[in-house]
Amino acid sequence: MTKLSTFLRVGAFACAALLMATLDAQAACTGVKRPSNRPPTLGFVERGDELTREMKFDDAIACYTAAIESTPAYVPSYVGRANAHFYKGDYDKAIADFTRAIELNPKAANLYSARGVAYQTKGALDKAIADQTIAITLMPDSAWAYQERCRARAQAGQGNAAIADCDKSIELKPEVPVAFEARGYAKLRARAYTAAITDFNTALNLYADFAEALFQRGVARRRLGQTATGDADIQRATELNKDVAAKMAKVGITP
Repeated sequence: MTKLSTFLRVGAFACAALLMATLDAQAACTGVKRPSNRPPTLGFVERGDELTREMKFDDAIACYTAAIESTPAYVPSYVGRANAHFYKGDYDKAIADFTRAIELNPKAANLYSARGVAYQTKGALDKAIADQTIAITLMPDSAWAYQERCRARAQAGQGNAAIADCDKSIELKPEVPVAFEARGYAKLRARAYTAAITDFNTALNLYADFAEALFQRGVARRRLGQTATGDADIQRATELNKDVAAKMAKVGITP
């Protein structure tokens, strides 16, 4: 039932009560102690974004849900909630929210890329590759979509196609360390260890504390018999991110 039909059916008093309930909900979510002069939905989403940055994902989800209840067709509400679900590890819920966002805005390439990453993370590699392909069709200069299709293809064992995608991503944005890390991952999966180390070196030159690149360089070095330097890389990566070994194991990389 819309607010207008509520007003027409039960009168101005009930409409005012509905508005105050919405403002009360906004105050609870955003911490605002007085009515905002902005639409409540924006307050919910902004507070959800803040809570997500603070890694308070359950609270963020509550805010995004309030935004959806306030304005059911507002795409950023679904995207924000999808991201919070993703960071919590609830990949199916993230995919459901990205899917709803895509239904509302089917031409947004970044939404397909984001859903593709969620599919990849849960191991649905064919769906991940399909989503990144749609994103590339919609936005042919999306370095991110090429990069993430590279990663999904590498995980699926499609080494040459994966490396070609990363080559394109780097051509589009040569200053992004994650693109070189992704190509290094593809080469590591293809057992091209020396070439992988070169890409990890470039990624680390761009971002020295890149734990995933350090860990994978260590693995590549170990597989070339460079045990001491490989172990040093893996130790440093673990100091930077205690969960890096578990994360890399999920995509098939172990020492």
